[in-house]
Amino acid sequence: SCCYYPSPAVALHVPGTMGAVVGVPVVVLVGALAVVMIAVIGQAVGTAVFFSVLKSLARLVPGLGQFVPPDPPSEQELRLAAEKTAREKAAKEAAAEEERLKVAREARRPKTVEEARALLASTAEAVTQAKTDVEA
Repeated sequence: SCCYYPSPAVALHVPGTMGAVVGVPVVVLVGALAVVMIAVIGQAVGTAVFFSVLKSLARLVPGLGQFVPPDPPSEQELRLAAEKTAREKAAKEAAAEEERLKVAREARRPKTVEEARALLASTAEAVTQAKTDVEA
């Protein structure tokens, strides 16, 4: 008839070949391979969980806990440690800058009364000179 659509299996069938004889074992082989892969992945996850629990329990045993290495730090612990280090570094730099400014301020201060009077006189003279420059 005009509206007959053959099934995909019929469309893939090539006369003279052994499609079913070759196809069924391939499907079985791929299925078996998938089962083996799932089993291997399951074993790996199970082993990881087992060793994690074993390490936790071994840490509780007196005398044995000192030989169990600590767990590696998590991303959050690493981030917090980096932030703490950055804060400490910034605080040290701020303290060093404050100390430098304090030393510079002390260096500018007059040491004697005569130096203070001379500085005051030169400042007053500079103010008077600035006033006359502005008025001119």
